[in-house]
Amino acid sequence: NIVDLPNYSWNHQTKYWYESDASREWRYRPFVHHDLLGSKILNAPWSAPTFRKILDVKDLPWLIDHKMAGDIVFPAAAFCTMAMEATFQCRQMTAPVQGVTRVDQFRFRLRELKFYKALVLDEANPSKVTLTLAPQSGTYANWYKFTVSSLYEGTLDDHCHGYIRIEEAPIERAPAEDIMPLKNPRKTGNWYKTLSEAGYGFGPAFIKHLETEVVTGERRSRSHVSLTEPESKWSPQSPYAIHPAALDGCFQTVTPSAVAGIRSAIHGILVPAVIDELIVNPVESRPDIGLSVTGSEYVGRGRLEENKNYMSHCTVYDPASGNMLMKLTGLRYNKIDTNHEIEAAHTYCRTIWKPDVSFLTQDQLSLIADAKK
Repeated sequence: NIVDLPNYSWNHQTKYWYESDASREWRYRPFVHHDLLGSKILNAPWSAPTFRKILDVKDLPWLIDHKMAGDIVFPAAAFCTMAMEATFQCRQMTAPVQGVTRVDQFRFRLRELKFYKALVLDEANPSKVTLTLAPQSGTYANWYKFTVSSLYEGTLDDHCHGYIRIEEAPIERAPAEDIMPLKNPRKTGNWYKTLSEAGYGFGPAFIKHLETEVVTGERRSRSHVSLTEPESKWSPQSPYAIHPAALDGCFQTVTPSAVAGIRSAIHGILVPAVIDELIVNPVESRPDIGLSVTGSEYVGRGRLEENKNYMSHCTVYDPASGNMLMKLTGLRYNKIDTNHEIEAAHTYCRTIWKPDVSFLTQDQLSLIADAKK
């Protein structure tokens, strides 16, 4: 016979299983590991978090298409998008906004960005990248200071720092003359060819500048820029306020105005050194193509013929609605010496003198004519 036994009197008042705070935080992570930012370091407070990422180029193959003088260089635009994602996560954990689930639903303002040293990536050896956020006070209340550094083979380098905050998003539309169709646009293939000869190495993922309207001698231009995401190892990719490759493409659109529309004036590699301000607006649906309006002006010191002595600005709009998508102010440059001769393909190796028929006398011409009979 089967006889029912009384239920065992389980007692859950005493807890025998101990779990550390770090273990609990790891199991209940509120955000998925980000492709560029990584994850917050365990036990770091959300009020002043630190994020760490082991950056392997094999996991982000589109980074290979961003080269300078043959080296894979982490884009300045990627530092900016990392700061936006970190600020988004920090905000949603400390003062969450109801209904906001994606980073591209916030408006970000970055200012006083400084790029100290390029982050050169090695395909064979991953780099350990760290981003820290520190809340500010006083005149910088509501701002965070972010710093990006890397550890490679025991060497710690600081690459970038700046200030960032989330703010209300006003409706900003383009002036009617700025979003008119481009006049006599030119494809940018020749521009990319000149940049390649100067030492830039933009691959397919970073060829975002599509066509441009520029007048020779004027430091103003309008361009179409692709805002689509490049393919990556993982699909879907991590969310971005704007993809680093697309943001880098927006930065590239300042090139025609920076050299006054003269391609032959491109000498050497110019990389971002300082950005006074960068604004990225929220979008419900980002267009595939943006319209960039750019301009450049002399910084007030240095030789006028040196491109690095000019600072650039650009504003990118949605061509259909006229809404502002991104605004860059005060982009200044550092020049990288590559020992790359941009005119090497046209260098003379020797000179050969031959007779010029215009200097021959009538008798000499007659002799030539008789010789050919």
